[in-house]
Amino acid sequence: MKLIRHFLGGLFFLLLSTAHALEWTDYIGSSSSSRTSTLSFEEVSELRVRDIKRILTRKHGYGADELGRVLDKKELIQTLSFEEHKLRQRELEEQNRDMFWKSLWAAVAVGGITLCW
Repeated sequence: MKLIRHFLGGLFFLLLSTAHALEWTDYIGSSSSSRTSTLSFEEVSELRVRDIKRILTRKHGYGADELGRVLDKKELIQTLSFEEHKLRQRELEEQNRDMFWKSLWAAVAVGGITLCW
């Protein structure tokens, strides 16, 4: 019985150590693996008014009447920065939610394996 336990434990360790689909780095968020690229405040500040309006219209769904009310470049920069911040926050919340469910399922699997061991 003890020999079978050691054999199964070694086999389980071998499977986990060689499976590249279960690498820890896949589950940790990094800036290179983000789904959408968002602009930082500095990048938005360097854009021309025409480019800021184009991005707000195409990417964030602003209408011409909404953009017509904004007269100052500083207001446009703040608006675009806020919209990009909302995108980053939404992406981060989704990533945290995914990591929570993955860790929950991993904990349940480990508990089940431990219970049946």
